[in-house]
Parts: sequence; structure tokens; C-alpha cells
Amino acid sequence: MEGDTTSLEIDEAFVEDSGHYCVVAKNAVGDARTSCDVYVTASSQHRLSTDAGFSPPEFKFVFDDSTLAAGEACTLRATVIGNPLPKV
Repeated sequence: MEGDTTSLEIDEAFVEDSGHYCVVAKNAVGDARTSCDVYVTASSQHRLSTDAGFSPPEFKFVFDDSTLAAGEACTLRATVIGNPLPKV
């Protein structure tokens, strides 16, 4: 975080970077959140044929909603499959 601005930078976007992104700001008197959907499309030179045994990423196990007290640890786990194996 720099001043009052925070950012998530994706230096080289891939199709698997597509998704729903959310940021939450909290202080002693409340919280605020904003979110967006990011769609990354494959360029024609990067598209792989599903006829050749390739498959797009698919989540087999996804995040669960979590509620925890301030200071507690939180681990979010997801399992993804695809061919070639997706970068996460």
C-alpha cells in the first residue's frame, strides 16, 4: 500500500488470471469493499485445441466463505485442473 492507494499488478495476464477480484478496507468503525470481474481472452496464437486433449482450467475444489477474528490466520485453498496444467 502506498499512501491511500493499494493495487494488484499482473505483469503478464493469462487466461487463468480471469476472475472476480475483491478488495476490502477495514478500520475500527467499519469496512468498505469493491470488486470487479476481469476477463482475459486468449490471443489466436495462444489458443490450444480441445480436440488435441487440451482442456481449459476448471476448479474442482473452491474457496469457502470464512469468518474470523482480527489477528487470526486464514488459509484459502482451491484445486484446479486443466491441460496444460494451469498456472495459479
